[in-house]
Amino acid sequence: MAKYSQDDLLKDFAKRTMQNLHEYSGDFEITQLINSFLGVLVFAFQKKKISQEINYGNGLTTSVEECGWIRNSIAHFNFNPESKEHEITQITFQNEDHPDWSKDFTVSDLKAFLVSLNQHIQEST
Repeated sequence: MAKYSQDDLLKDFAKRTMQNLHEYSGDFEITQLINSFLGVLVFAFQKKKISQEINYGNGLTTSVEECGWIRNSIAHFNFNPESKEHEITQITFQNEDHPDWSKDFTVSDLKAFLVSLNQHIQEST
């Protein structure tokens, strides 16, 4: 196994995570997506690398504050996958500290968010 870059562990981790996500094929693609999202979002938030809202297409954005709430949601297992006809179609994130808040992502929007977050990390200094 190749070692991580000593220059920027987070950038290297995020890049490898995205590569794993794109190369994965199997029955558990949503599990792979959630694991990828968990690692990249939690690490980026902890390293204070999310400095602006994340735009992920079709006019969809997530503020820095919401990224923190989503980070807490996924880190503390406060999310709910929703299914139609045995396929996961959407994931709703909730935050115990903000009970009136929730954020819904379709699977494709969650992937787009993760791609945009990775781009943000790769472009950060």
